[in-house]
Amino acid sequence: MNIGFDAKRIFQNSTGLGNYSRDLVRNLANQYPENKYVLFGKPQKNKSQYHHEFSHSSKYKLVQPKNRNNYPIWRRYGVLNHLQDIDIFHGLTNELPALEKKKIPKTVITIHDLIFKIFPKNYSSIDRQIYNNKVRKGLKIADKVVTISEHTKNDLTRFYAIEESKIEVIPPNIHPIFFAKSSSTATHNLPDNYFLFVSSVLERKNLLGIIEAYRLVVKKLNSKVVVIGKGKSYLKKCKQKIAQYNLEKYFLFLENIETMEELKSIMSKSKGLLYPSFYEGFGIPLVEAMLCKIPILCSNTSSMPSVTNHLATYCNPESYEDIADKLLIFGDTSSVTIAQAYDYAQTSFNKQILTEKLVAIYTNLL
Repeated sequence: MNIGFDAKRIFQNSTGLGNYSRDLVRNLANQYPENKYVLFGKPQKNKSQYHHEFSHSSKYKLVQPKNRNNYPIWRRYGVLNHLQDIDIFHGLTNELPALEKKKIPKTVITIHDLIFKIFPKNYSSIDRQIYNNKVRKGLKIADKVVTISEHTKNDLTRFYAIEESKIEVIPPNIHPIFFAKSSSTATHNLPDNYFLFVSSVLERKNLLGIIEAYRLVVKKLNSKVVVIGKGKSYLKKCKQKIAQYNLEKYFLFLENIETMEELKSIMSKSKGLLYPSFYEGFGIPLVEAMLCKIPILCSNTSSMPSVTNHLATYCNPESYEDIADKLLIFGDTSSVTIAQAYDYAQTSFNKQILTEKLVAIYTNLL
């Protein structure tokens, strides 16, 4: 098969959607080297490590517009001139090119979440309109829809007129370092006892909930909180709240984590993952934590209970008091539960099985 991918996120995103796209394409190329993988991307001014990896490998063919300034239009319409030999085109991040009148290639779209529908106040009206149009058109064009969780599948059928039979749930791939036995010994001057919060620092991720809860029980805890993630106005708001409550010595912010090996090392040494997000389409750090054999405190909403297979401690993200109460107990999660979570993650998120499911979708469309 000749498979084309919208590769924007492969080169331009270092986390989230970028990791999803890179791991998916890598696993396909490694498990099915007989196929041809064509990446439709944007010319890079400052070529990233990802650009070097994918553009200098014989496993992939990179197709780009001559003028990087034309990329937004080229991404939607220009790619249509390069699809003559493509059997399957996969839009990896909630959108597809303008293939409405094309009979070939067959198309697949991955929908990660519908946060703009769930939390519309977090988006401008123009952004909501843009995101909605991309998803709506993508669903109409696609021959098959992949979602990363049952929760996102349910959201799709709730907000759009799409038949369940058109949707296939395939969880995202987890970086292979989390399945490996070895890990980095990076220290980053970490405290002896700490909980970990790892995420982009956005309002939806609810770091403020942790800060407010910590204020209520800080005298009963012997642990600090290490925060890994970047943010803007909401991060500033969180730091101001920490200063207001005189909690500076309890919160450590790290933004210079450059490798997944470092992340795994920091996560493995922590007393547990704090993840009281208001909403998640999936929540990759939850699986990473299970594979690191640490306890998890997460919300009882959206995809999180099913992703963790009900093997975590759950809180109401709307209640500082409930988060505080659970902070006092979740670190004592039994070794049996942690072992069960590890075994579940090892089997349920096996990259070989997930990649086989995706290839089966491609094959059945031809």
